[in-house]
Amino acid sequence: MQYEILKVSLTGLLCLGLGCSSAGDGQMQLPQLGGGGNLPVGGGTIAMGTGGLGVTVGTGGSLSLTGTGGLQSGAGDMGSGGAVTTGGVTAMTGGSVVPVTGGVTPTGGVATGGSVGGTGGTVVAPGEVQLPTLMGSCPQLTSQGTYQFGNSASVRNMAVDIYVDPSAQSKPDPGGPLILYFHATGANPSEVHSGFGDTAIKQVTDAGGLVASFTTTPCPGCTSTDDLVWFAEDDYIMDDVVACAVQQAKIDTKRIHVLGWSAGALHSTHVALARSNYIASFISYSGGSYLLPTDIQNPNNHVAGILSYGAQGVDTVILDFHQQSISWYDTYNAMGWYCMMCDHEQGHMIPSDLAPHAYKFFMDHPFEVDPEPYAGGVPAEFPSYCKNMP
Repeated sequence: MQYEILKVSLTGLLCLGLGCSSAGDGQMQLPQLGGGGNLPVGGGTIAMGTGGLGVTVGTGGSLSLTGTGGLQSGAGDMGSGGAVTTGGVTAMTGGSVVPVTGGVTPTGGVATGGSVGGTGGTVVAPGEVQLPTLMGSCPQLTSQGTYQFGNSASVRNMAVDIYVDPSAQSKPDPGGPLILYFHATGANPSEVHSGFGDTAIKQVTDAGGLVASFTTTPCPGCTSTDDLVWFAEDDYIMDDVVACAVQQAKIDTKRIHVLGWSAGALHSTHVALARSNYIASFISYSGGSYLLPTDIQNPNNHVAGILSYGAQGVDTVILDFHQQSISWYDTYNAMGWYCMMCDHEQGHMIPSDLAPHAYKFFMDHPFEVDPEPYAGGVPAEFPSYCKNMP
């Protein structure tokens, strides 16, 4: 089988992996970096060699990040009931999903065996949400604040900003949604205020739901990432957040949603695949197709999404997010997944006229919604550049 080499410029990779700043004209500025040695990432370091950094998708869809003395993402247990295996995942070629010979075969709706972030071996009935099992312990989510989550599978601990009403459990049925937010490179969890919005956060918590905005940290023990910001191991932290929210708030379990911007958007599309046992719908602001091979945990669940992106060649940080978003549409729309395509024709941004409609989109797209409510056209309150096709 041929090998697909995804060559990544060092400047662009640093911009995904480091805290780039804006120059005010839509351009990203890198922090100062010495030659060779260790690469600073969010307070930690990653060993970098003089040979640069490349991404190689090899036989069977395995992925490694290599450089002289560099970082490698290799094999290892990545799922509950499944592991990364050669020939057991899918490889990304030019932004399209290409099945690898000997790959995972869906059986009764869920891939058996599992791979990156998968929970292989479980058959889920159509329409049934399969909630994750708590692996760590739950902090007492008594009010809005920052809480620590972690477990042995996640490798690291993570601070998560939680928005919840102290009386959430007393709210009437069916309760409120659970919103999971992942921020961009160099940002922080407060980005949820622009990516989802204060009005929407209040609507969620008033109904008994919960909003969780995650904080990335260095993860020397993590092995699977396509941006050095979020990792497949973070899926297990997210699982515990979901389990704890269901225990302590009033969550409508058919309304668990994920969204993010840039690196957080790429991770959100990964989550839409890797946790399709419980994710209802997603929003990707300048994201699109995730680069790492990721099994669809529950192929019965065609996770609906909004993909927001700018002009080709303009909405770019290493990746052209216009192209990445079109790649997602080409792959998953053909599989029956609804994709609202919002080409704002600008740069790398969260559109201020789209974010206020995130709550409506999520409420209109619960788990395995059928029929698709927007099949006849995008509702008039969404920006006019949002359509049912690119």
